[in-house]
Amino acid sequence: MRPLLLLLCLIFSACVLAQTPPLSPEQTVRQLYQAYGQDSASPPPYFGNIGEKAIISTRMQNAVALNHQLTLRGDANWPDSDPLCECQDYENLVLESVAIKPVDETHVNAVVRFRPFADSDERVTQTLMLVAENDRWLIDDIRGKYGGVYQNINRANQSMLAKLASLQKAQPEDFVYALFNHLNDYSWPWTWAVSQQYRQAVEEYYQASFYSREEWAAQKGILARTATRPWPWSWTRPFAREYRLAVNSDNQQAFVRPDRLTEEMSVDRFYLYNNPICHCVESQLNDVEAIHIVEQYDNFARIEVLFSLKDAASVEHKEQQLMLRRVDNRWEIEDFIDPESGSLLKQMQAITRQRIWGE
Repeated sequence: MRPLLLLLCLIFSACVLAQTPPLSPEQTVRQLYQAYGQDSASPPPYFGNIGEKAIISTRMQNAVALNHQLTLRGDANWPDSDPLCECQDYENLVLESVAIKPVDETHVNAVVRFRPFADSDERVTQTLMLVAENDRWLIDDIRGKYGGVYQNINRANQSMLAKLASLQKAQPEDFVYALFNHLNDYSWPWTWAVSQQYRQAVEEYYQASFYSREEWAAQKGILARTATRPWPWSWTRPFAREYRLAVNSDNQQAFVRPDRLTEEMSVDRFYLYNNPICHCVESQLNDVEAIHIVEQYDNFARIEVLFSLKDAASVEHKEQQLMLRRVDNRWEIEDFIDPESGSLLKQMQAITRQRIWGE
């Protein structure tokens, strides 16, 4: 009996050892902050990475991913600074100390103190809460002077989900009225009023549009200016913001030469940045004049909306139809049908194919 018990103990010990990450918590933390130092050959890791490049736990990845989905393309999502250095900028960060405090077999807290700028006396102290997952120590939370990162991002997510839930109504025409009635508050992304298929089309259009603008970004100096900046200053993010300013500018020639991109930028403004619920910039909405049910059965509804838009000089009367479907007791928009040009979804998909494959 004793030999069998000894064998079981050895097997159990081997399993425990096999689950221990090869890098210790302190080695993991020092490796993370080394990327911010003067001698680093590579930029710091992106906080929102997933898979093999992830530095955050599954729980944190899920929270970051949801926040990303709840944010319109080109808008700043949460957090708007790098949680690891609690900063938007740094220069030759100096890690002064790392104190490891075990919690249990798979959790430890790492209290770190560092100077974001080597030539400054300003110091930051925060706690990295690490969890052992997938043979690595990953960040499950960061506690600093602004509270916990996970708590803050989860609070932002839940607030947005509650706002979206408040727009849902039992009847499809009431849901459409709520969408139009809340366009001007800017507190919710229209991408969460549409179906997964439509969101995917927006994502594909965005990728086809912005990655094809890399040459333009380099010409504007964006890549060079952000190459050494920490997350979230990867080139796609400031590029999206600057490009958004460009496509929404009344003077696009201030951003690009007259013979470059002006026409495509106008198209991007329509499909990416103009809210398709009204085919407009939200502040242009003047009035909802009428809402009619054209067709309705089971979990499907086709709603016609008559509304008006205004600018400094005039009021324009518009009409469009929204194709709705109820999924999991929630109304979502499958497509927008313009009386003259037809399906917005099909138009957007056609432009995406043309930009990727030249079809």
